[in-house]
Amino acid sequence: MEISDLELTISQVLRIGVFASGIIILVGWALTAMDGGTSLIIFKDYDQLDLLSQIAIAYKNGQWGILTSFFGLATLIILPVLRVLLTSILFFTQKEIKIGFISLLVLILLLISFLLGFKS
Repeated sequence: MEISDLELTISQVLRIGVFASGIIILVGWALTAMDGGTSLIIFKDYDQLDLLSQIAIAYKNGQWGILTSFFGLATLIILPVLRVLLTSILFFTQKEIKIGFISLLVLILLLISFLLGFKS
């Protein structure tokens, strides 16, 4: 497989991922609207809750639209990580070891930045 074929495959995976996450978010909004749309009233005032607490509250209250939207957003957020992972695999298969390790460093830094965003 040539490098252009691998790059094309990576771009297709990303396009499909963006499309799928958009569909998932749209389904979440539709589910919220079918619930009467009142479940988004809780976002009228800023509430300093961490993400896991918001997910737990939405699960407890059976707000499947919000949970589905969160899943769609998580899918969209994970796509750049997938891009860096696939690109580093591409570099290693092309014997570009130095650039492959640099892309792995970028991947590690991305994951660390995500972990630093979580509250304990």
